[in-house]
Amino acid sequence: MIKKYIGLLFIMLTLVGCTSKNDILENVSQEIKNYGISAEVPQVDDLAVNFVYVLPSPTATGDVNTVVISYTERKGELLKPNSNQNESKKKVLYGPFEGDSIFNLSISNVENSLDNASSTTVADLKMEYTVTNDRLILLANQNHMSYMIEGQITSKYTEESYFDVMAGIVHSVHVNTR
Repeated sequence: MIKKYIGLLFIMLTLVGCTSKNDILENVSQEIKNYGISAEVPQVDDLAVNFVYVLPSPTATGDVNTVVISYTERKGELLKPNSNQNESKKKVLYGPFEGDSIFNLSISNVENSLDNASSTTVADLKMEYTVTNDRLILLANQNHMSYMIEGQITSKYTEESYFDVMAGIVHSVHVNTR
């Protein structure tokens, strides 16, 4: 009988833990909208969100905002806030957690472009990209917003896989925000 209750308690705690993580990211998505960015935190297969922050607007009117979302393969413990002066200019919405960043996704409420970039189209989404050494910067504009991925190219995370991830992110953001 006690084993039955312990098993039931374990299942309930597991469900509560999963729900609260999703609820937290859902709340972060709602807060992102307060900055004029009509996007939710995109989920990426096999990766966890490591941190989310908003960069301050570079304009006096405060109408240009960018949210940065970092993805990792293994999310660890929550880190203590950094008192670095440059770090204090950003508004942290989630994290940061221990874990090596695979890539950062920046979503801005204005379109952008990359200088001297190559271009490709995946799933009807035009993208610009640059590669320097083993670092990729990938940009796509959609519905007056820009999406930029900055990540390291490896045997697992190739240019092509980043193109597919970007197409999936942009598609999911626009399907979920309609």
